[in-house]
Amino acid sequence: MKTSPSAAAQAEEEERRKLAPLTQADHGISGLVFNSDDAVTRPTVPTLPASPHFHPQSSSSSSSFVASKDVTIQPSSSSPSLWARMFLPRAAAATLQKLPIVLYFHGGGFVGYSCASSVYHTFCERLAKSTDTIVVSVEYRLAPEHRLPAAYEDAAMALKWVQMELASVEAGGSCEPWLASHADPSRCFLMGDSAGGNIVHHLSLRVAHMDLKPLKISGHILLQPFFGGTARTSQELILANDKILSLKTVDFLWKLALPKDADRDHPMCNPLLSRSSNLKNIRLPKTLIAVGGRDPMCERQLQYFKLLKDAGKDIKLVVYEEAHHAFQLFGSNQEADLLFDELDTFLQTRMASKI
Repeated sequence: MKTSPSAAAQAEEEERRKLAPLTQADHGISGLVFNSDDAVTRPTVPTLPASPHFHPQSSSSSSSFVASKDVTIQPSSSSPSLWARMFLPRAAAATLQKLPIVLYFHGGGFVGYSCASSVYHTFCERLAKSTDTIVVSVEYRLAPEHRLPAAYEDAAMALKWVQMELASVEAGGSCEPWLASHADPSRCFLMGDSAGGNIVHHLSLRVAHMDLKPLKISGHILLQPFFGGTARTSQELILANDKILSLKTVDFLWKLALPKDADRDHPMCNPLLSRSSNLKNIRLPKTLIAVGGRDPMCERQLQYFKLLKDAGKDIKLVVYEEAHHAFQLFGSNQEADLLFDELDTFLQTRMASKI
């Protein structure tokens, strides 16, 4: 059948649109351009360098200090090297005190941000100082250049690196100096926000039955974990045009992050479906989930809490009713202060208990 000129023109226009870069009008993210070669031009985000010498935090008294440094986990010539930024509180360093380890995974929808981004550098500084922990913030590969499960693979590699470094100490070998001098392998926590919370969930499934000696996972912390699904929740519909994180943006990030043939009901995105792992048979430590009531994904996060609770897991939920997505990162606010108090309580309780 002959195609009419108008239909042919429409088909040509549709093909042109497929090849044209997607811009803010398509996804709502200022400065992000998606190109047809499965790569993105990311918005410029302020970064901070590591500072291996102790320095006063701008948001605290002059007696409070945190040092940081970058470490290579796995060098690579064909893809980005896997690395992390470590944070060490001065108070513990001065006494050679053994500290818990927090392996941290940043957010950004699997597409943006870095452990060097100023908001995450500052957050991890505060976390190390306020909880007296060594924070290891992982620079995992980003989508769409490296779609899932690349981030999960990098997370597992980072955890394995920490394990091997500390095993080397026990065997009398060499090790990353801060870990050798200050890390307590019996107290390790997996923590992440947004996409990082999603990573913690999937990393926990990978390592639940692995022998990580001398490392012992003492707890999981998921801050507003990034989950999704094809069916809309009532919260998503109510907050579809949220200025912090719109539904259009969430959908677009999943489009870039998931394997190309996957929809939002893929287990990487939606852990609530029956084809996801059976959590009843997965051994998990005490888990803390923090949720913001103004986060479009809030309802999904509450459903995830119920999933773990119904599976018999030891889990605590805290809800900050007026908090938006990523509230802990931007500016000083009461909800963020309350969250840091909660994190300190959770970490100290798990450190004091015999688990």
